[in-house]
Amino acid sequence: DRNRTSPFAFTGNRFEFRMVGASDSICVCNTVLNTILAEQFHNMADKLEHAEDFYLSLNSLLKEMLKQHHRIIFNGNSYSAEWEEEAKARRLPKAETAPEAFEAFVKPEAVQLFLKYNIYSEAEISSRYQIKMDKYIKRVNAEILVFLDMINNQIIPSYLRYADFLANSIQRKKKLGKVGIQTEERLLQTVSSGIDQLSSQALTLETALEKAASFLSVKEKANYYAGTLRPLMDSVRSKADSLEGIIAKEYLPFPTYFEMLHE
Repeated sequence: DRNRTSPFAFTGNRFEFRMVGASDSICVCNTVLNTILAEQFHNMADKLEHAEDFYLSLNSLLKEMLKQHHRIIFNGNSYSAEWEEEAKARRLPKAETAPEAFEAFVKPEAVQLFLKYNIYSEAEISSRYQIKMDKYIKRVNAEILVFLDMINNQIIPSYLRYADFLANSIQRKKKLGKVGIQTEERLLQTVSSGIDQLSSQALTLETALEKAASFLSVKEKANYYAGTLRPLMDSVRSKADSLEGIIAKEYLPFPTYFEMLHE
């Protein structure tokens, strides 16, 4: 049932819109979609209300619209990398981040559309845009603060305890004489190097977060969170995840993905 991967699926007798986040209201999406529909019905009415043969003109108009907008129709897997390439080839717009998506709300053509049908005033459009951007900034900021707390106060100390266990194991075995310590030494080198990289990346993220306060424009600040801070978070998380794969289970501060999925 590939329509389940579509943001705007046709399910046999109706369209279903499936792109609203769990914490968001459907109200704004419905308002935007209904305004778009009103504009299209308005355009169609202008072309059809004086037609000599209504049904013939309607059929011709529908064919024309389908031909003009066929590029938005896709019946494959909308989550696939292939579709991303195909969408580019079809010249379909794509917002990579939330701030980019919010920008569509204040584009001149969008503003004029809302004004045309008395949906929003310019002040209402601007205020909604500002609120969306500010909410995004505060949410990501809170996520980063919690994230850094987890890294610095729980994950790194736990990984260091495992490194300490390995170091002590090596020392104990050395006292025994001819006992193999290659495994522990290799693990200790990998873990210690990984912890250094993780700590360094976390410090880079922390320093970058402090810089966010220097942005006065909500647009610049939101784009900084999306384009700089979020990728830094991903980098830190990737390093922490890679280390998790070699740390003994009893030293992990949180349940693993496997445990969460299977217990």
